[in-house]
Amino acid sequence: MTKRRVVITDASVVTAAGIGKKDFFRNLSNGVSGIRPIQRFETSYLATKQGGEVNLSNLVLPPTIPGRKPWDRISDTKGVLAWNALLQISNSIPSDAAFFSAVGLERVSVDDLIKSIPRASMVCPEVPPTVLSGLLWRLLGLQGPVSTQVTACAAGTIAIGAAMRAIRRGRFECAVAGGVDSLIFPYGIHSFNSLDALSERNDLGPAALSPFDLNRSGTLLGEGAAYLVLEEASF
Repeated sequence: MTKRRVVITDASVVTAAGIGKKDFFRNLSNGVSGIRPIQRFETSYLATKQGGEVNLSNLVLPPTIPGRKPWDRISDTKGVLAWNALLQISNSIPSDAAFFSAVGLERVSVDDLIKSIPRASMVCPEVPPTVLSGLLWRLLGLQGPVSTQVTACAAGTIAIGAAMRAIRRGRFECAVAGGVDSLIFPYGIHSFNSLDALSERNDLGPAALSPFDLNRSGTLLGEGAAYLVLEEASF
């Protein structure tokens, strides 16, 4: 049987280097970096003080779901990033589309760990990443199935690949696939500093992130969301 051809019909992106396809591509083409000093929290006690921080004040909050607390830009950063990316392509998504979404590590509050607060919801204040995909699927009003990928750095690629294979095999005509993550919080940055993975050359600004430089000093962390609309070519 001939495999069905899968095409990308729309795409969305929310990053520190640009929000929306046009803004993102323009900044990439002009060499505009998304690396900047972190403003969301105090960084004086961190060895790395910069990263790919998105300006959350420019983003809209997802609709409140009955029975759940309202979304918060700081504690629910992943949900806010993902929702704003999905809004960019919402008009291109049929209601019966499948939803394949990747999620990253759960946000942890070091301050609350130190205080020994017994409630897990305080130590990990965000919507659990493994639950987030289902909530986004619900907010989009989709009727197709939902799948969550939690395979670390490869999760977004795996989500897109899984969606493509599902359409090729005739399981769906259309799918939304992509992912979201944010490591712009103190515990996330400190953890990677402890692994000696991050550049501590804050004096270099964006130039500290130079992965192909002989004198590179480490990587930097960021946040963002991106989704593709995949369809069978004749759909």
